[in-house]
Amino acid sequence: MEKNIPLKNAIGAIKLRYGIDTQKQICDRLDCNLSYLSDLINGKSPLSRQFIAKFQREFDVNPTYLETGEGEIFLEKGSGLQIGGKNNTQIVGNDNQVDTSANLSKALDEIAEQRKLVSKAQEQIDRLLGILENQQK
Repeated sequence: MEKNIPLKNAIGAIKLRYGIDTQKQICDRLDCNLSYLSDLINGKSPLSRQFIAKFQREFDVNPTYLETGEGEIFLEKGSGLQIGGKNNTQIVGNDNQVDTSANLSKALDEIAEQRKLVSKAQEQIDRLLGILENQQK
């Protein structure tokens, strides 16, 4: 297979736009291995829709550009994305549809869980401080 020039160009543009120095930093943000990204660039592995979607979400890269090399590297405002659905909770564009209400609900549940953990940790800290104060007396 031949090199994936659109992906290589997109990575170069991402480095410039986001002030990123290494491909490893890009991999960290995409939650992928450096060897996997290298295989994609060198044409040893095909780009998956899931990977393209990650690239789009994280770096605002135009999925059409990654797939075909046509168009601009980055999506711009007014790129054809539409917000709709009940209470404007769906984003539709580029044949992708994201239900933001489900994502928001999941995020809120996670925040509530984190608050409980922080509260428990604070209680433990308060108890330890009380013990230390008693020992100093």
